[in-house]
Amino acid sequence: MLFCSPSPNSSTRASSCESLAANGVALGMASFVTSGELPEVKRLSVYDGAHGSGVASRLLDAIENQARDAAAAVIWLDTGDWSTAAVGPYEKRGYRHIPHFGDYVDSASSVCMELAL
Repeated sequence: MLFCSPSPNSSTRASSCESLAANGVALGMASFVTSGELPEVKRLSVYDGAHGSGVASRLLDAIENQARDAAAAVIWLDTGDWSTAAVGPYEKRGYRHIPHFGDYVDSASSVCMELAL
């Protein structure tokens, strides 16, 4: 895994990312940002050849652990997609649906979720 340091672009918004690779081939990446006290998963991508191999779980484990280490009570996300492929893995981890938040308040295509840490 590769840890990416906080973004130099903002003093109020720190970011972090994780990536996984095997034999020099990228398998997936995930990132989250914190604005104030709210950690939010911003990206989670698993490359086609790695679907079903546990890459997404390992990436989310890393991000959720970083949020816990930062004393966060919850972590939020927006999948932007109602498909089972997008929502199902989060539901299996214990994420629950919540009202739209932040930039997603007026987005009809957003699916917002949170996990109590």
